[in-house]
Amino acid sequence: MKILKVAGMTMLLPLLTATSAAASTPCDTSDAILQGVTHVKQLREQFNVGKAELTRRAGARLFIPAEAGMSVQYLQRQVNCRVQNVGAENDPFAVPAVKATVSAAGEYFVIDVRASSLADAQEVERRAHSLVQGK
Repeated sequence: MKILKVAGMTMLLPLLTATSAAASTPCDTSDAILQGVTHVKQLREQFNVGKAELTRRAGARLFIPAEAGMSVQYLQRQVNCRVQNVGAENDPFAVPAVKATVSAAGEYFVIDVRASSLADAQEVERRAHSLVQGK
């Protein structure tokens, strides 16, 4: 609650944070997120073996154009729903044990879909690229 004093009146206002608003947003089970993907890049991550720094395939990076009214928190909630509720055969979020994080980058929202193994990372990437083929 927040106390607001205006013209001698005191009012209590509930605080609505982005997190609480996103948490109360129902899951969107449609393919709207997948249909919004405009391009995909391979997601790579660095790791160390002794003093050597190596890079490995980790999954896919999906780009969705930002739209008015859409936020990172809202999109993260929708992505979490897709990961928890296994989707269609070509859904990159339906690969077992993936983790997906959303961030904002200029005109786009970026969804990093990370897999736990090389085989799963390749499958995530294959499915992600199938989303943009033919667009």
